[in-house]
Amino acid sequence: LEAAAPTFVHLQADFETIDSRMRSRQHFMPPALLESQFAALEPPADAIAVDVRPPLEAVVAEVMRALASRSGATGNPGASSG
Repeated sequence: LEAAAPTFVHLQADFETIDSRMRSRQHFMPPALLESQFAALEPPADAIAVDVRPPLEAVVAEVMRALASRSGATGNPGASSG
């Protein structure tokens, strides 16, 4: 039995969106560190990139659509299509 390769989903947004959300939620990481985090960020290769600015329901729907597309619409998002 061969395990399917993992699929990564990279949730992304611009600096201003993330900064605003962190400040409104009183995130554990100080917002002052965000700039260095963005500077060091290396988006994962071969990941599904999803913009998190739309409403949560739309983000989830996009993730599910992308996973289904990548899996060959088998109903198993982790399944290999080849």
